[in-house]
Amino acid sequence: MPKIYDNVVTRDEYSPFVQALSRLSLRLLGWRCEGEAPASPKYVAIAAPHGTNWDLLFMLLGVRALGLTSVFMMKDTVFWWPLGVFWRWLGGIPVNRRASSNVIRQVVNYFDANERLRLLITPEGTRKKVKYWKLGFYWMALGAGVPILMVYVDYKKKTTGIGPLLYPTGDVEADFEKLRAFYEEKVGVTPTCRLRPGEAELMLRGLKRRDKNAQAAEEPKAPTTP
Repeated sequence: MPKIYDNVVTRDEYSPFVQALSRLSLRLLGWRCEGEAPASPKYVAIAAPHGTNWDLLFMLLGVRALGLTSVFMMKDTVFWWPLGVFWRWLGGIPVNRRASSNVIRQVVNYFDANERLRLLITPEGTRKKVKYWKLGFYWMALGAGVPILMVYVDYKKKTTGIGPLLYPTGDVEADFEKLRAFYEEKVGVTPTCRLRPGEAELMLRGLKRRDKNAQAAEEPKAPTTP
């Protein structure tokens, strides 16, 4: 079992009390939840848009209200004691973004080793303004052969909920066009942090540029003449 998931609490279901309390909490905050948790035992759930820490609160309340059991990935710097105990109890997975470990491969291996796993990820990867989504969640789902579940918050309508499943085909641009169509009307705290037309092309271009730079850095340099 991959080390990345050590000491993380996983659940097969939420009790009726937890679901009712989560619905009540959303209602008191002026929000509501929509959708229905799919029966699929495995998927990568993406939560967007993401521009503030409040997103995590609304999404966690929403998935519990709808009975969507899942674990989620967070940067390891917020897992300091005793807060780390609380994040793991919620299902948080600490990830070291500074390390060179292959997180995607670890997640794929964990999907292969378990009959039931629902992983929640924020595709923007940060609350800061970004040019495009990160592709990690897509390669995880494609490599593990599991669908992608669309989870969202919408500050305009004050709703959080669950959308459809997308089965990745390997055609990144075509698949991301479907994601864009779904998230297009979902409004976050930062409206500019959206999946825009041509996003997949930008992401792939950035990925190729990064790989090219990494390859150039690894090439031996010609010796300099004295």
